[in-house]
Amino acid sequence: SGINRPVYALTVYDNTLIAGGRFTSAGSEAADRIAAWDGTSWSPLGSGMNDYVFALTVYDGRLIAGGWFTSAGGTPAGRIAAWNGSSWAPLGSGMDHYVMALTVYDNHLIAGGWFTTAGGTAANRIGAWDGTSWESLGSGMDSPVSALTVYNNHLIAGGGFSTAGGVAASCIAAWDGTSWAPLGSGPNGTVCALTVYDDRLIAGGYFGTAAWDGTSWESLGAGIIGRVDALTVYDDTLIAGGNYTIIGGVEQNPVAAWNGDAWVPLGSGMNSIVAALTVYDSCLIAGGSFFKTEDRVVAYVASWRKWYVCVCDCHADPECDDAVNVLDVVLAVNTAFRGADPIADPLYTCPYVTTDVTCDGVTNVLDVVHFVNAAFRGGDPAVEFCEPCP
Repeated sequence: SGINRPVYALTVYDNTLIAGGRFTSAGSEAADRIAAWDGTSWSPLGSGMNDYVFALTVYDGRLIAGGWFTSAGGTPAGRIAAWNGSSWAPLGSGMDHYVMALTVYDNHLIAGGWFTTAGGTAANRIGAWDGTSWESLGSGMDSPVSALTVYNNHLIAGGGFSTAGGVAASCIAAWDGTSWAPLGSGPNGTVCALTVYDDRLIAGGYFGTAAWDGTSWESLGAGIIGRVDALTVYDDTLIAGGNYTIIGGVEQNPVAAWNGDAWVPLGSGMNSIVAALTVYDSCLIAGGSFFKTEDRVVAYVASWRKWYVCVCDCHADPECDDAVNVLDVVLAVNTAFRGADPIADPLYTCPYVTTDVTCDGVTNVLDVVHFVNAAFRGGDPAVEFCEPCP
């Protein structure tokens, strides 16, 4: 039955999916701001937190939660705490303001957010925990850090800042273990999400999405109305979620996949914000403020399984007229013998269509056989003739 209020963070810990956010129940269980899904049911993590959870990661074998809370499991915890599988514990005295992002770098837990102290030590918007105490990373940033990741052996921080370590850095900067450095001229807006895809650093935010190859930035698609709040990689595909109605110049609800050339929708998307993304049990998991996707009520958290993508992609009706006939067979034959890309071919009108019904990455005689069989026996092409993707 989902969760009763928005989800802001997702991760995987001890073979379970962990969700954090604003909620007070998950499934039929009371669960204050954090809960675990084992593939069948939700369960609380102790008595949870007394306020919002905005970030999750795993460090030193423990689940780490950051946010706006001041207690975890009934124990005082200044905006950050660790779960060992049975109980919550603070990390020192924590932070003086809320934590928005977490990652692990150089055997340290890294936290970013709005805070100016960590463990009582000056740490402007970013700090590192070595397992015993907090330390600053240079002089930190002049404005909040909202996203963290690791790329090319550097810690990458994104946010709304204009300086990092006293050096001009527009919304994104890299830490090499000693000092901060800008990444070119940076994106032209606040960075809300970071990930690594295709050997490039991907940044998302109010500007849409952009890729850094170590030397320069490249926009992924042009035009966004809204912002990108979450990024992940699923099935070798970059996925973006957020609060947008247009991304890459194309109207679509706030979750989309990058096909290498353009952003394409995942089904009909959600009816509100996608704030968090992760991968669990071979599924893409989304959390946010939405309560509906396609024709389903999903209550703030939902999964997209690769098998469903296969059903949408690998069907024998490239004309999208809900019937397999001689025109579809001709398209399959043409693709098989002329080597055309069925997704790029303008004859193909479905957003996810392909003539590769065997899902092996190529259209050949085996696929043509499926088309011929479908055309002459009238089966359901979306079910009967899509073999499971490997």
